[in-house]
Amino acid sequence: QPHISDLQVEDLVPAQPGFLLAVDSFLSPAECDAMIGIIEQVGLNPPLLKDLRPKKGEALLNRESFAFSDPALSAVLFSRVAPFLPPDLEGRRPYGFTDRLRYYCYRKGHSFGQHVDQSIRAGPGLETEYTLLLYLNGQGEEPHALAGGETVFWKTAKEELLSFAPKKGALLLHAHGRRCLMHEGSEVTRGVKYLF
Repeated sequence: QPHISDLQVEDLVPAQPGFLLAVDSFLSPAECDAMIGIIEQVGLNPPLLKDLRPKKGEALLNRESFAFSDPALSAVLFSRVAPFLPPDLEGRRPYGFTDRLRYYCYRKGHSFGQHVDQSIRAGPGLETEYTLLLYLNGQGEEPHALAGGETVFWKTAKEELLSFAPKKGALLLHAHGRRCLMHEGSEVTRGVKYLF
């Protein structure tokens, strides 16, 4: 695992600074494998029926998930993520994560249709600004060979801006709430996609 100071943040859309940020090798392969082991050991909740049959204007959401609270893990992860966050966002500074962490698992045929992520008010003067995704495996890697499952961002409902392919250990931060770009989790066509 490279030292955190050796990692580089890449601004994926320079025309919109700070909207989409990526860091390769943010997690080590051993950390990714340990998290996948936890997912497999704990088991995740199946997709909700309401998510599989969305109402008009809602996105299809077909994935397994598990939400939990772990203040110690949140603190450690935030200390590692903080150096890559913009130090100031409209006069506000990074503070921490929400109290809910989540594991996701997308199996063959699973996807998350076009949607935007909403901000969460976490207390007086506290509002979330980013969705953080940690990719625990990547395309073509064994033993969890994966095809598909890209996170796709859209300029418009029909014009693609960027497609981010899963890479083991990669961190992806994307602005949400009022700054959120329309995006989707494309269908997994082989294997399993593991996310935190």
